[in-house]
Amino acid sequence: MTMRAVFLALGCALAATGLSAQQFFLPEALAPEALDVTPLDPLYDPLLRRVPRNTGRVQSVTETPTQTAPAGVLRGLDRISGEVADLTLTRGTSAELFGRLRVTLQDCRYPEGDPASNAFAYVVVEDGLRDAIVFEGWMVATAPALNAMDHARYDVWALRCSNS
Repeated sequence: MTMRAVFLALGCALAATGLSAQQFFLPEALAPEALDVTPLDPLYDPLLRRVPRNTGRVQSVTETPTQTAPAGVLRGLDRISGEVADLTLTRGTSAELFGRLRVTLQDCRYPEGDPASNAFAYVVVEDGLRDAIVFEGWMVATAPALNAMDHARYDVWALRCSNS
């Protein structure tokens, strides 16, 4: 007997009884009203006492020193047509992409002393058809999925900062 036949037979049995799947399969001892649910108390539960307590001290994270670049390079993809386009924008300028998106580069930063390693671009993308901002935020060149633009047809991501 195939799995499909098993599920079909099970569905017919449930339909004949008039019960839901939860009622049919849930034993009486496991019914929600039969269970005694009490929250765990860290003072009395030995397992919870092993969890480290918040000491109030915040561990600092070292930030990578960055420099600001005068321009940045962004790439766009039209998922339907497969068209790819690169945009080189100076800070504060906009350009049209695929006749529908308006892309503005607000800022482009790179790790101090190493402009080829990574790029952090603050980008605003407006959809002309919807007359709405579809993305505003920082894009990271080495991790484009970290803060990706959510659009049904288009992708835009940062490639690098440019000093020219």
